[in-house]
Amino acid sequence: MSKHFLARLAGAALAALFLCLPSPARAINPTPAWVVYDQGQEKAEPRWLALPYAFYSDTFSFAGGVAGGGTGYYQEQMAFFAAGLGSTNSTFAGYFYLVDLQAPFFERLFLTIDFSDGYFTKQRIYAQGNPAYRSEQAGSNSSNSQDYLEGKGWYSWFDLIGKYVLPIGAGRSQAIQHYWLKDGLLAEGATGGGEWNPLKSGVSQVRMRAFAQHMSVDGDEGDYSVRTNGLEASFIYDNRDYPGNPNTGSYQSFTINHDFGWFDSTGSWNNLELDLRKYVPLGTDSWFKQRVLAFDFWTAYSESWQSHTTADGVVVIDDRAPPNFGPNLGGFYRMRGYPQNRFADKAAIYYGGELRLTARANPLGEISWLKFADIDWMQLVLFAELGRVSDDYDASMFVEDLKWDVGAGFRFMAQKVVLRLDLAHSDEGMAMWAMVGHPF
Repeated sequence: MSKHFLARLAGAALAALFLCLPSPARAINPTPAWVVYDQGQEKAEPRWLALPYAFYSDTFSFAGGVAGGGTGYYQEQMAFFAAGLGSTNSTFAGYFYLVDLQAPFFERLFLTIDFSDGYFTKQRIYAQGNPAYRSEQAGSNSSNSQDYLEGKGWYSWFDLIGKYVLPIGAGRSQAIQHYWLKDGLLAEGATGGGEWNPLKSGVSQVRMRAFAQHMSVDGDEGDYSVRTNGLEASFIYDNRDYPGNPNTGSYQSFTINHDFGWFDSTGSWNNLELDLRKYVPLGTDSWFKQRVLAFDFWTAYSESWQSHTTADGVVVIDDRAPPNFGPNLGGFYRMRGYPQNRFADKAAIYYGGELRLTARANPLGEISWLKFADIDWMQLVLFAELGRVSDDYDASMFVEDLKWDVGAGFRFMAQKVVLRLDLAHSDEGMAMWAMVGHPF
């Protein structure tokens, strides 16, 4: 069974949250094209699954829909996923994802299509416009937590992603990586974790993304609308033993985003990102069959971002990176104790650490009506995070006025993929996130 999209179906409630929050999180963990097997298995059989789901939240009221997808039907590593949502507060959305289609005649090139369109009646954005905070920069490190716009609006995006696996390291002999798991832990096929040398270990890839996004908010405090389209380029060196659930190794990526101001774009902007991760194995004991310390350092800088104050004291921002791009903190992955994209500015810094304890006991895997989910293990996670945004990129931002949160998570592996539920506490309250995959 390949990749990780059937897991969204195996956990229907988690899939609903992943798909339909107003600011959906997408591919923050670009990985090699891979196929996952049980130990001793030589061929992965095609699989598909479709499930209805329903849930309640403040954002949606009562909501429900259908999610479905499959893997291995056309190519062993390729997966597809689609879902639809409707709610009692007139929110509706659709989503489609086709990932890792191997291009004809170019065996090292893999294509992904990511598309969504929806209308949300309770959509929030931390942006200028709230009349109660005219002299403040919304989303800045010292901004008020109530300085946001909220209302009805559309949110849509389209991504076309090309990923080219370089013929070095573990990618030298094959573009598609193969991993064999025993009880959900890597038993054979490690592609990294040894020496740090892209020529000998790990998978290196060049990733290009053409993106387009539209977001609008029509609220009582003010209106907001942004359209952006442009290109993203990344170089990624993934030296983890198994990217789906690393036990050892490291991950490095450098990314450039740029909106050239073409077509219907609201304006031009740019952004640079650096992401460094490290995994330290702590061995086993009588309670846990895997113990890992995971660390993440991430930073971003948007040179185009310019802010100024008008003569009547109103803060104005020009050429800012839009939501879900640029130096943003808060939400699913970074600073989980805060709302999605709570902080945004010209520069950002982030430090994250997790202790991941995979239990030997697996009572969920013994429940008969959950057998379809193929739950291999359960995991307790303790985590802490530090970070901040700043109007300048200087040494002080790395150590001064850092925001913080601490939390705990419950994770389990279903259909060979990690599903997580994280609860975090910060100085602005508590937040809970349901998502697919580790945050880093």
